[in-house]
Amino acid sequence: MKSNFAYQPLYPDSEITLKKFYDPIMGTSMPDTQYPWYEQVELFDIIEVCSFDFPNFPESEKIFKVVYFKLNHSEIRMKQLFNGLIRLGQPQGVILEYHKEIDTYTLKFYVHEELDAFSYVSGLQRELEKDLRFRRVLAAVISQEELFENSQRLLMKELFN
Repeated sequence: MKSNFAYQPLYPDSEITLKKFYDPIMGTSMPDTQYPWYEQVELFDIIEVCSFDFPNFPESEKIFKVVYFKLNHSEIRMKQLFNGLIRLGQPQGVILEYHKEIDTYTLKFYVHEELDAFSYVSGLQRELEKDLRFRRVLAAVISQEELFENSQRLLMKELFN
């Protein structure tokens, strides 16, 4: 099994370039804008973005990106679900960690694996949006049910009194 940090492609030309960022399996592609995709994720309040290379091994030509962020205020109630989704697993080459002490998240990935990171974060965001939509629909159904029960009680009271 390959470690996230020790992975070295056999052929240097086999790396994905930014121009080819489309994942046909997930149906996701990188947004083509002047801002990085992680700055456009509604879920993130970016704290800092860092890039690292490996000066001791310049022949590897690898750049490692780290994005430090917090969940935005509208999604703070979803933190437990988000943390649970993180614990379910991550693609190889993408590391998303929660630091409870400082209440921040760290997203780490190699630049040549940026599509995997984008697909992973997009999937997390889709799942959270589905959950939010489910909660809104459930709240609407419950309120309709309560209104129906109240009208039924009022009707029964009028009929039998």
